[in-house]
Amino acid sequence: MKKTLTRLAVILAIVAVLSIYVLYVLENLPSILQKSGKKYDPDSSRAELLPETGADDEQVPSDADDTASIILSDDKDVLSDDANALSDDANAISDDTETYSTEHDNTNTYGNEPRPDGESAFENGGLGPDDASLNQSTAVEDETWRAVNRSESYNNELQYYTQDNVILKDGSITIISKKEKRGTKNYTSGMVTSKFGYLYGFFSFRIRVPEGKGLFPAIWLLPVEDKKLPEIDIFEMIGSEPLDFYGVIHYGSPEQPKREYFCRKVKKKEFYEVGIKWTKNELSWYIDNQRVFTTNKGIPNEPMYLIINQAIGGDWPGTPDDAALPATFIIESYKLEPELIISL
Repeated sequence: MKKTLTRLAVILAIVAVLSIYVLYVLENLPSILQKSGKKYDPDSSRAELLPETGADDEQVPSDADDTASIILSDDKDVLSDDANALSDDANAISDDTETYSTEHDNTNTYGNEPRPDGESAFENGGLGPDDASLNQSTAVEDETWRAVNRSESYNNELQYYTQDNVILKDGSITIISKKEKRGTKNYTSGMVTSKFGYLYGFFSFRIRVPEGKGLFPAIWLLPVEDKKLPEIDIFEMIGSEPLDFYGVIHYGSPEQPKREYFCRKVKKKEFYEVGIKWTKNELSWYIDNQRVFTTNKGIPNEPMYLIINQAIGGDWPGTPDDAALPATFIIESYKLEPELIISL
């Protein structure tokens, strides 16, 4: 009888230990899978995680590989020390930051900036196809970004996006806007898109912005799944008001779009740090390592890819001042620290 009770106690102890282990695995499954080099597949209705061939915590692309890799944080559940060092004190949000919440019946309230006039940046969902017939024989790309050729524009913007106006060098991105004819357009500019989709994390950029009426630089995110919403605008401004920085979350449906955004007045200087912390429950924007706006509304829970561009003219920026051209939008450096990453 004593031996039976002893065996029963041992069995119960083993069951208890296994139960604790199973609960731990379930709770930390996303982190465990990412550390094993697995990726979220947006095409799977069950959000299945697929293995990546040859994946490791630090992925090094081969010369023959058409995709590239981001070095993830050592601990995928914790953002980088730089991100954690940022001010998360709600009182740190300055009075210089104006915040807005809007719900409109107008279907054209989303885009890649606040657009007070209510116009949409991309009416057909996503960016649309590249002008493949105009692609250069040698593409402008690096491990993370690829430049695009695109004649299509919205909101009466005047630019033709060409790879010729993008420089990718030593981890920096330079976009040049010019007064020159290309196709039916009288201006050219540049746009890059990321080779990866990202889900949650911290994304920051050290930028130098141009001045001049009609210029419209932006850093933003769209869903990997080709659709209009949600959209996260990490940074945007117009050249006629170069000290007003905007951040926006567009969400809802095309029929009933909604948005939350802020406008932050900054001091003039050569470079700024802009960034966003994206979690399951909230979005927080940072300027120069200070949190300036947080919202828990419309948080995307799907992979998104990055876009960096500089538009010219249009309904919000206005008629461009040709004397301000050529004008450059420079990303001197950046840090991308997603929790999950997928190749596109």
